[in-house]
Amino acid sequence: MRNWSIERKVVAAVIGSAVLALGAAVVFFVWIRETSNGWPLLGICALAVVAFLLVMLLRYVYVDVRKHHNLELRLHRVNHFLETLLDNTPSMIFAKDAKDLRYLHFNRVCQETLGYSREQMIGQSDMELFPAEQAEWFARKDREALDRDSVVDVPEEEIETRHGKRILHTRKIPIKDANGEPMVLLGISADITEHKRTEQRILTLLDDLKRYNTMLEASNQELESFCYSVSHDLRAPLRAINGHARLLELECGPALDEATRHRIDRICQASEHMARLIDDLLEFSRLGRQSLTKCEVDMRTLVQRIVDDLMVQDQSASLSIEVGRLLPVEGDWHMLSRVWLNLIDNAIKYTAGRPDRRIVIDSKRQHDEIVYRIQDNGVGFDMRYYDKIFRVFQRAHGSHEFPGTGVGLAIVERVLTRHGGRVWGHSEPGKGATFYFALPSILTNTSTPAPQSAAAAI
Repeated sequence: MRNWSIERKVVAAVIGSAVLALGAAVVFFVWIRETSNGWPLLGICALAVVAFLLVMLLRYVYVDVRKHHNLELRLHRVNHFLETLLDNTPSMIFAKDAKDLRYLHFNRVCQETLGYSREQMIGQSDMELFPAEQAEWFARKDREALDRDSVVDVPEEEIETRHGKRILHTRKIPIKDANGEPMVLLGISADITEHKRTEQRILTLLDDLKRYNTMLEASNQELESFCYSVSHDLRAPLRAINGHARLLELECGPALDEATRHRIDRICQASEHMARLIDDLLEFSRLGRQSLTKCEVDMRTLVQRIVDDLMVQDQSASLSIEVGRLLPVEGDWHMLSRVWLNLIDNAIKYTAGRPDRRIVIDSKRQHDEIVYRIQDNGVGFDMRYYDKIFRVFQRAHGSHEFPGTGVGLAIVERVLTRHGGRVWGHSEPGKGATFYFALPSILTNTSTPAPQSAAAAI
């Protein structure tokens, strides 16, 4: 009786109650008739037994119905909980009957993605909802999952929805009953439409990048050709201008007045300055294309060699250059030598004319960088012009004050940028200038030995 359904139990209770009631009525009737014959006690006892049995039967049915009601309530709560979980899952989740592949359930994301309500989908097959070709594809994958008895992964499948075409990544899982037979086909799909569109945009950008890279290579070849032309075709006229001007000065010297000699000197100086501009511009361009040959650079040795060479050129007794602790770093020895040469040469140049010329060079480790410092007590510059001092041909001082082409600091910034570093400075007019540059302090094992000769570095 425990396995009876609640409906059978209620019917049995009603029939039992009717039988007991009928029995009670018979007993009561007999009791009435036999009261005069001395059977009242027996009738009362029989009636009490019938009443007791009726109460017990009704109590049993009441308790069983209450248990069944509580169980249904718990099942309803569990179903509601599971339904809420499925509806709030960001993926599409659906279930099909393993026999006829008709939809048994699908969650809210399915409804929103496909544009169908749950009532429209339940009990329907793919053939009734989607184009024939797509429906056949879905059914074939469904049967594959059921036949293989394992998960079938469909990385990419198109589906027609009421909102247009979408692309899904679907996994289909067969669910078995207690006997091991397929009962339900569970499907989990992720809408990857936007992902595929983004992927296509990336592929398009890569194609564009390849095309631009090809154009850049062609442009670099044209630039190299131009640089070759500049270095050879423009230098020859400049040499001719300078040579003829000097020859004119030598041949006609006694006959030239002071103003003419001054003009000839101006021509020679301008041609020499133009030649230096061409050389510096070519070097700036070459440093942008030259490949890096990294090694562990002993900055102390490199700087000391540069200082020694520059001190030979400047014999001023008032010049003092203090080289402190310089930490080694990984980089291109030849390129870093250009950085030091330009910065130290600038410090020497802009301290000229000072009675006590002092330059300090040192370094320190700061987080994951090594910061180098070059400080001088020269003329300094106005920080209002700071933004332009690292640009090509831009200077804080005119060429009539200090010689130069305005390319040195641009070369410094380009080299350091290629090394993953940075450069900055601070100054006040009349109080000197301090330049800093930072390079990564992490050394790798791919370094090659540094060149040993100062001539090779400079």
